[in-house]
Amino acid sequence: MPEQLQVLIVDDEPLSREALCRALDALPEVAAIHEAFDGRTCSQQLERQRADVVFLDIRMPETDVFELVSEIAGLAPPPPVIFVTAHSEHAVKAFEHHAADYVLKPFSQARIRQALNAARERIRNRNAADLLRALPELLREAKGTPSARISVKTQGRILFLDPAEVLWIQANGNYVMLHCEAGSHLMRGTLAEIETSLDQQQFLRIHRSVIVNARYVREVRPWPTGEYVLKLRNGKELTVTRKYKQNLSRIASQCLGSEVFAGE
Repeated sequence: MPEQLQVLIVDDEPLSREALCRALDALPEVAAIHEAFDGRTCSQQLERQRADVVFLDIRMPETDVFELVSEIAGLAPPPPVIFVTAHSEHAVKAFEHHAADYVLKPFSQARIRQALNAARERIRNRNAADLLRALPELLREAKGTPSARISVKTQGRILFLDPAEVLWIQANGNYVMLHCEAGSHLMRGTLAEIETSLDQQQFLRIHRSVIVNARYVREVRPWPTGEYVLKLRNGKELTVTRKYKQNLSRIASQCLGSEVFAGE
């Protein structure tokens, strides 16, 4: 994200624009401030000049503000929108339209700084997400082969995990949890999606919501129910359900070099 921000103020009240300009002008992270007084002049400004953040009055005569928000959201990249108004009853609707923040008039400079920080965090997360989506293709172009790393967005950063570091993976709603010896990492996606990117000779499904790295399996114990329990090197125990019992032979071949469980 840019170190300094181009800010666009959209408000039909000159005094309100002036107050917001004063508050923003005192902040070192603001490089330039542009102004618009309705939806039409806002669109014109956005055509002429990039805006990193938009401060938008939620009530302006002859302007459908939420239609304007949809227009802003269609930009590439879309700047975060901070709603500014004297009418607190519009707060819920503002956040329904994915506002970065909501500032109530009259405002202080500290409150404007807080809102701008929220917008900067929104930009950081968006940029990290964009990089995360583009990363596999970038690595393929750089190496000429598919990437062997797993990229995980965490706290505004991207962490690159060697699959060899992952002991087991567990589904967690719309996310998967990657369990490593040094800690665990939450990654957006499904178990099926990450399974296709892994070495399926090494990473094996043992449960509808669990994949295990066969190289970390220390022992296997059968249960009277027809299921098995895997014990990993770190002491963690995982259940192999009957549906995935056939994968035990592949686990044994990884650990022992022989298909101990063939025919089970």
